[in-house]
Amino acid sequence: MTSEREDFYVGYLPMPPAHRAFLRWVAPSILWTMVVICGITLTFFKPAPPAVWSTGALLELKGMLRTAPYPLIEVRTEAGRMTTVLLTGIGKRGAFVPEIYSDTYCSVRGYPLERDGRRILELMEGSGAITRAGDQSAAWLTPEPLPIGRAEFEGEILDSKCWHGAMKPGEGRAHKACATLCVRGGIAPALIVHSGSRAGEVVILVGAGGGRAADAVLPYLGEPVTVRGEFFRQAGMLWLRLDADGILPRGSAP
Repeated sequence: MTSEREDFYVGYLPMPPAHRAFLRWVAPSILWTMVVICGITLTFFKPAPPAVWSTGALLELKGMLRTAPYPLIEVRTEAGRMTTVLLTGIGKRGAFVPEIYSDTYCSVRGYPLERDGRRILELMEGSGAITRAGDQSAAWLTPEPLPIGRAEFEGEILDSKCWHGAMKPGEGRAHKACATLCVRGGIAPALIVHSGSRAGEVVILVGAGGGRAADAVLPYLGEPVTVRGEFFRQAGMLWLRLDADGILPRGSAP
């Protein structure tokens, strides 16, 4: 009975010996263990990618507007170099571009997403998002694709919008559900190459017939895969036309 009374804590009485021992040794040990765990976690923590989504600054681009296989605009720089900027809609959906604007010289306005020197544009809502130039003298023909050859890459398939900065992280299994919604909504799927001489490259994927690749890629989003197909460059962008059976989970590749 005496022992129980001695261990019972009362605020205005001296602290019992058992409580003093706990606070002197056990509590500091727990705190220092937490500090060590936090330090180890930060050591292996992957920082957010250097991606920027300028939601408050409208950007206007002028160039040739295309609707196939995905909405995009081809822009010529002052040096005459041609670059391609993919277009998306607000939220998890692709850009809606009426066919009357296809293959015409237009001005588009929206919010840029940039990562590693690459850019896509989220079109603003409303009638001012796309304006066809009255004078089409600046228009040019669709550039021919430059074949690079058959290729096989290891990497991850994801949606191009989130990878460029709409979400952080915009890749990996944690992003799989979001990527699925985006690709189903019409946003262009891309392969991020993880190994080989092309490591770090972003390759836009199209189906075996040259159209959209959503149906082919949906089961593999956010997973390590091996892809095969015809590799080519067009208007400054890298593309891969998938083989009919051109996507394999990494562990299934021969």
